[in-house]
Amino acid sequence: MGGRTLRAMRRGVLALAASWGIAAAADTSVATSPQAVPADSSAATRRPPVEGFSQRPALSDVSLSPDGQSVAGLVNDGDDTLLFTRKVNEPKGKAVLTSDNRKFTFSWIRWVNDERLLVSVRFPSRRGFVETSETRLLSVRFDGTGLVNLVQQSVFANLSDVAQRQDRVVDWLPEDGKHVLLALTVEGGRHPAVYKVNVETAGRRMG
Repeated sequence: MGGRTLRAMRRGVLALAASWGIAAAADTSVATSPQAVPADSSAATRRPPVEGFSQRPALSDVSLSPDGQSVAGLVNDGDDTLLFTRKVNEPKGKAVLTSDNRKFTFSWIRWVNDERLLVSVRFPSRRGFVETSETRLLSVRFDGTGLVNLVQQSVFANLSDVAQRQDRVVDWLPEDGKHVLLALTVEGGRHPAVYKVNVETAGRRMG
């Protein structure tokens, strides 16, 4: 990664953090502010509060688009987590997706081309009498438009035909920019097969 790209990423990260500076400052003050520690000389009361260890990071999964013009990251704001994007050279960004961390949570995000991100989400579910953890893979443009669930299922499909894990990318095909290779167990299969999936339309074929 060249020096220009690193400088652009640094500017983007700082700008993204500045957009949410209040949330970041609030998280930092809980663990480090002297005012948060009671004026008692005992060792027990000088310990940082539990909240300082249990809080999510203010900013995570920050990444720069392949062309270096946009930056994305996950911002924790209270109980919510937001997928936040912005152009490196623009003063304002945008919350593209939001999770309340109850129904579902973000697992990871990654740029698939200069305009579009893939977003893995996970949520608790149940298959028969068995509690499960499920994942889904979404595709969204950096401005929040064009949201697509990349693994489309028929409304008549049985639950056993729906892949439990849908975010196992085995090849990002960086020279392509419009497809990824996904490992999926679908249509009653016992073992995963690899599918080439269009990140804009969710069309797929066995790769």
